[in-house]
Amino acid sequence: MDGVSPHHVLAKSLVAPIAPDEFRHAADTCGPFEPHPRVALAVSGGVDSVALMVLMRDWLATQGGRGFVLTVHHGLRSAATAETRMVKSWAARWGFSCIILTCRLNQDRGQEKTVSQNKARQARYAVLNDWCRRSGVMHLFLAHHEGDQAETFLMRHFRGSGAVGLAAMPKVAERPGLRLVRPLLRFSKARLAMTCRHRGQGWVDDPSNRQMMYERARWRMVMPVIAAQGYDQHYLAGLSVRAGLRRIAIEHQAASLMAMAATFYPQGYAYLDQAALVCAPPDIADHVIGSILRMVAGRVQRPRRDAVHSLKAALLDSGKARTLHGCRVSAGRRGWLICREFGLIKEKLPAYAHKRLLWDRRFVILNKSCSDCSGMVWARLGPEGWSQIARDISNKIVLPPYWVRLSLPALWQHQEVLWVPHLGWLAQGSLGHSVIESIQLYFLPEMAAAPPPFAVLQMAPEALSSLL
Repeated sequence: MDGVSPHHVLAKSLVAPIAPDEFRHAADTCGPFEPHPRVALAVSGGVDSVALMVLMRDWLATQGGRGFVLTVHHGLRSAATAETRMVKSWAARWGFSCIILTCRLNQDRGQEKTVSQNKARQARYAVLNDWCRRSGVMHLFLAHHEGDQAETFLMRHFRGSGAVGLAAMPKVAERPGLRLVRPLLRFSKARLAMTCRHRGQGWVDDPSNRQMMYERARWRMVMPVIAAQGYDQHYLAGLSVRAGLRRIAIEHQAASLMAMAATFYPQGYAYLDQAALVCAPPDIADHVIGSILRMVAGRVQRPRRDAVHSLKAALLDSGKARTLHGCRVSAGRRGWLICREFGLIKEKLPAYAHKRLLWDRRFVILNKSCSDCSGMVWARLGPEGWSQIARDISNKIVLPPYWVRLSLPALWQHQEVLWVPHLGWLAQGSLGHSVIESIQLYFLPEMAAAPPPFAVLQMAPEALSSLL
């Protein structure tokens, strides 16, 4: 790491249990919270999440709140059933209701090692988020700690990430209807373990955390070597704070540029003014493009900054359409059109009654009372659907661009298009007025183009100044 002093500029935390007042301060800085908050805790049974559960009991008492322990059964290991039952008994000891959520990953029998940690994590977050939203819980507490933050920083550093990636995990991340809260980022795993021992609470060791097939496990093995050179996890986590401050500045400038240069549409696409992009600082322009690509594709992760930079250069050079991060980007008279790449949309969702659907990670579909939806599915319109309805589209309707139309959700039955809400098209005699009135559809991707500012972990001024 060029230009970084190898000296220990931050004092090491003592290996002592975390005091209730100490945790209360860390949790309070993740607020504000409503009076008597209802929160959920993701508890796997490992020492990190069990310590979070122990500490949250005292904090919730000061808030007059209520907590729900959520533990996910992946079905990947034979010990999982016993472990989830153990978590449930521990939760009861600390006064929590425990909900066991089932998350079945698609894998062949006996092939559990082929399921990546990333895939398992995405599936786990999906069921956790779904439970919180259905239950009206706005805060999901996660047990990521200082060591996790240091590992994330290193992984992203060696991938060539800029300040946005090196900022690693925020202490609070906003999602539609849900806040992900990480109050343990300033505490080491050793202190979490000591907290459990001090309170007489056991935990479960997950053997997958030591399997070298996983990238994070490999970094965990080399952390002592890196620490011996002066870059311990406390120092690396501090560097992520410095990157976080830079990220906040970038996001502020990008939001200003986006307000001036971007136009968004409820059909899930956007136009970008090319002249404004050219005049902006390159890193800010790249950030804006990456943020819109992430939103239009319905993804949480941003595209790689080098890929965004190459896309921008190619469009400025030739003007020919390019694809990146699940999106199609083309240049025209109105600017750059960024829309979903329709060929990648494979999802077909049954049109269930009385159920909230998330289609292609971008559109929320609410069916309040339609009971006669048998055989109907929501799928992309695509070229095959557009060819069915093109002649019947009214000339009075202002249509979105052709590539956008192909990516829109349409209600199908067998091989026939019944309804395309965004185009105002309805097959004659297919659906009654009451059915149409009962269905609501709106664009709501996981990440906004300009989300709330990155939430940086607070550090003492003297500690932060030593890193700047």
